[in-house]
Amino acid sequence: MNRKKISLGLLFLAVALVALPGASASTTYYGDLQSIYGGPAPPTCVADCHSYPGFVFTPYGNAFAAIQTHRTDPTSALISIGPPLATITVTPATASLTFPGTQLFTAATFDPFGNQINAAVTWTSSNTAAVGTIDSAGLFTATGAGTTTITATGGGTGSGIITGTATATVSAPAAVLTTITVTPATASLTAGGSQTFTAAGFDQSGAPIAISPAVVWSSSDIAVGTIDETTGAFNALAAGTTTITAKNGTSGTVSGTATVTVTAASLPVLTTITVTPARASLAIGGSQTFSAAGFDQSGAPIAISPAVVWSSSNPAVGTIDATTGLFNALAAGRTTITAKNGTSGTVSGTATLTVKRPRHQRK
Repeated sequence: MNRKKISLGLLFLAVALVALPGASASTTYYGDLQSIYGGPAPPTCVADCHSYPGFVFTPYGNAFAAIQTHRTDPTSALISIGPPLATITVTPATASLTFPGTQLFTAATFDPFGNQINAAVTWTSSNTAAVGTIDSAGLFTATGAGTTTITATGGGTGSGIITGTATATVSAPAAVLTTITVTPATASLTAGGSQTFTAAGFDQSGAPIAISPAVVWSSSDIAVGTIDETTGAFNALAAGTTTITAKNGTSGTVSGTATVTVTAASLPVLTTITVTPARASLAIGGSQTFSAAGFDQSGAPIAISPAVVWSSSNPAVGTIDATTGLFNALAAGRTTITAKNGTSGTVSGTATLTVKRPRHQRK
């Protein structure tokens, strides 16, 4: 400011201050700004503040004095600095939301006398890793449950760092059925086979949750196979592929699927022959009739074809009728009885027969 004791300089200063954004048009605003620039309040320091004992500029006053044109064009000098930022008010002061969700925060900036000014701020969230982030426009995005402090930071020449804060509390949303997993996911059956499927529900965070309404099962191709809509028991009917669907109720919106491939059942083939009795013991001269039963690859009974041909591995011990299975014991010893599907058959079953001497002939 000018050392000349003229009122004209004060007039320029007052005009310049009124021109500032948010400045008061009151005639006492000069005195208000005096506390910003430094020095005692008027009227003690109206004419020559530089020469007043103990006068000390604030940083804002120093910034004004550092502008070369502050003496000749105080208006431009003051406008170039802008009004000092004193307080920031963040709205809303508290916010409660669930994730994922958003909340827009706004910042109102004020000079030391409560006049609202247009000052830029930057936004930060104290817990970006777990609770949420905020962008340059003040839009907060919730990412997890917890509490975070939202801070708007501003400042300028001579103002220092000014902050305003708000609190955002984020809670987890109510658990909602989001996915259904069907087990097994794939199944291969032959016609006539069966498979029971199960369903498990999970919420939006992947945690298990009860399926409600209860699961309703369906098969996309009932010619391939049908499924009990309540129990999930599937019955394979014919060759083909069908999709099994588990849905939360008849009109539910959440579902899970599995795939079933059905192949035509193989023709039954003689696979094993069982001889009865499996073990027998006779005295010389005794007899035993054996019988044979055939079974297919699934263990179901099947006729033996060609017809059974019986044989004894040790004819000296005893002989067996090749057609009827009647064995006659001839001498003491052991023999294996074999039932085969035809003379050159490839499927057979066996029994063991032991022939003993009569008691009176034993030593």
